[in-house]
Amino acid sequence: RPVPDVAADRLRKYADSIRAGSNDAVTGEPAR
Repeated sequence: RPVPDVAADRLRKYADSIRAGSNDAVTGEPAR
């Protein structure tokens, strides 16, 4: 697989936080 599991998991959490509309994402990145 071209994408590591860790990166994929991070992306999933990031997308989840965006859908939730929360500004404090688990990844620590700002929700757009």
